[in-house]
Amino acid sequence: KPKCPPPCSGDKTYIMIPENIRARITSDLSEMEERYGIEIVYSCESGSRAWGFASPNSDFDARFVYKYSKEKYLGISPPGENINLPINDELDYSGWELRKFLRMLGKSNATPGEWLQSPVIYKEIPEFRKNALELARHFHSHRVGLHHYLGLASNSFKKGIKAEGFDIKKFFYVLRPVLAARWIVERKSLPPMQFAPLRETIKDSRLNNELDLLLEQKIKALEGDTAKVSEMIVEFVKNEIIRCTAYAAEVKTERKSTERLDAFFRSLI
Repeated sequence: KPKCPPPCSGDKTYIMIPENIRARITSDLSEMEERYGIEIVYSCESGSRAWGFASPNSDFDARFVYKYSKEKYLGISPPGENINLPINDELDYSGWELRKFLRMLGKSNATPGEWLQSPVIYKEIPEFRKNALELARHFHSHRVGLHHYLGLASNSFKKGIKAEGFDIKKFFYVLRPVLAARWIVERKSLPPMQFAPLRETIKDSRLNNELDLLLEQKIKALEGDTAKVSEMIVEFVKNEIIRCTAYAAEVKTERKSTERLDAFFRSLI
């Protein structure tokens, strides 16, 4: 695999972003900073391109975390917590205000942890990703994570079934959460964002071969395309949902002080 150049983090898998797209996203982020009076402290790619199974017509999903000036935070009106722009051509932008991002991180919401592990970074202030990811690992709750990923997997499994087979895009929206839940059960840690490292827990060569074949189909598939999924993969998914659900029922949620989040927020404003 080629080495991933800055500003891409590239811990596991190198994701190629065309230079014209990267330049356009960088320009749009700067424009948003000026338009909304914010500073973007972190921006990354999310969705199927970052997960490692993009289709030919997949959008670029740029996600970002932003902050306001100290004066804005000291005013009587709370600043806006979300910036969502309509999809423009193939670009999809969505951002969370810093306090919301840290609040969700403290609740073990999966989104902050995934953004912080993206293989593609569009913008970052020094040390933000490193320090925020340390917090995400500290506040990660096995129980919350399992319920989130199992919920995603179950809902996508039902929506993806069609008479002619599975909607292949939705089936990967089943597979990735199932593997993330499996990671939590077996590794007892924050699961990786990308599909490839999530597969490290699977040692069955036959199952891995079946997943390779399905992944090849997914990468070539367009929106709405269906595929016949092998019985081995379907059974694996069903069994893992049952196993991980049973494990989640036994796990307790540990409450943790938000002092570290408060300190991190104050250090940034």
